[in-house]
Amino acid sequence: MTIPRKLIGSFSGMLLLTLVLAYSSASTSTTIQTVSDRATQKSARALELVGEINTNLANARYSQRGVILFSMVQDTGEAEVQRAKFQKETEAILASAVELRPLLADATRARSLDDLVTARRKWTELSQEVVGAAVSGQPAVAMEMLKTRSRPLSATMEKVAKELAEYERAQMKDARDQVATTIIHGKRINGGLVFVALCLGALVLFVVRKVTSTLRSTARRMADISEEVHSATEKISLGGASLAAGASEQAAALEETSASSNELSAMTAKGAENSRVAARNVAESDHKMNQAVQSLEEMITSMKRMDVSSAKISKIIKVIDEIAFQTNILALNAAV
Repeated sequence: MTIPRKLIGSFSGMLLLTLVLAYSSASTSTTIQTVSDRATQKSARALELVGEINTNLANARYSQRGVILFSMVQDTGEAEVQRAKFQKETEAILASAVELRPLLADATRARSLDDLVTARRKWTELSQEVVGAAVSGQPAVAMEMLKTRSRPLSATMEKVAKELAEYERAQMKDARDQVATTIIHGKRINGGLVFVALCLGALVLFVVRKVTSTLRSTARRMADISEEVHSATEKISLGGASLAAGASEQAAALEETSASSNELSAMTAKGAENSRVAARNVAESDHKMNQAVQSLEEMITSMKRMDVSSAKISKIIKVIDEIAFQTNILALNAAV
């Protein structure tokens, strides 16, 4: 293999490995960002909405019982206050369900949410019947309707909300596991590529230095040969002049020899100039190789920064888990 081909092959390998390393880093960053956005935005908001549904459901139950009790004792004013609270809480449940619907990627969970909305509508309509029975002086009927018909509907809503919360927690756990797996995979790939890059860089440096040494040695040999040729040319010129003085019949041949000697001197000078140009090219190749090594070191530094960013993302996920835990506690308190 010729020297130019060795140099081109070495630098092409370095460039290809740099592109692969950059693509791997970009792909890992994109995957981590996508999964992180899903966990921090959709899942966290979905858990928050489910917690609001549980809270509003508990408040609506209290308001429903308040309407029935105040209607039984004929306290119309307080009964209207509790009725307004009940209406507000049920509307809040519907609003949370509407906002939650686009965040559910699973069709089964979407149907469960539809069941919750349907149960909420039936529960609201049934509450009017229960209040009507309480106002008309039929407390036993009102309590029976509350026990046999209203409570199962509210229990259905509570069950659906619990299933949705468990589903979103599982989604967040899967997202966290995927991020962790992606980070580990990215570290392994990047570590392997960095190792290969270092090996290839060392190989390229070795090849370049070897080629540089060869070119320098060749340039020195060419310079020595040029000096020897130039010295021989001078000797030939002197010998030709001596022969011209001693033998006029050989003047034409000596003139031709002198002309050849001049051409050889010109070629020797040109060879010396080419040697100097080659030496400059070798120096420039050495300088470019040093620049390539510096770029490789900067690329390794960028990979270390990406590892630090991955650690920060892990901390963010930990904060999300704590938020989910607090949401569960809030939902539990509301249910109690």
